[in-house]
Amino acid sequence: MSAATFWNYLREEARLGEFEIHTVPQNKSVSLWFQVAV
Repeated sequence: MSAATFWNYLREEARLGEFEIHTVPQNKSVSLWFQVAV
């Protein structure tokens, strides 16, 4: 999935309702959580 396609997917999902996503660290550090909303 391209970055543009993924961005559009996130925008459409956020229009339906707020949700949270997290980062996936590659160095075994703690994940960061973000709330997504439009």
